[in-house]
Amino acid sequence: MATFTTVKVSTETRDRLKKRADEGHFSSIDAYLDDLIRREDRAKRLAEFRDVMSRVTPEEWSDYMSEVSAWDATLMDGLDPDEKWNEA
Repeated sequence: MATFTTVKVSTETRDRLKKRADEGHFSSIDAYLDDLIRREDRAKRLAEFRDVMSRVTPEEWSDYMSEVSAWDATLMDGLDPDEKWNEA
């Protein structure tokens, strides 16, 4: 079970958070804030990824695509794509 604490915010901020949580069909302000944090974390990771990718040289990209191409060959490994698996 989660434990809770108090966070001091102005009444105006609390009301705005409550309104946004209600509009977003969140069960609580906590759920809304958790969603906001997750979205921000994801946006940060994507921004970092874009930054790294912007610095990739054409040679590095070519090397990467060669490696991907080699692995793509394993997709045609003779397995039946329609085979049903019974995972217990």
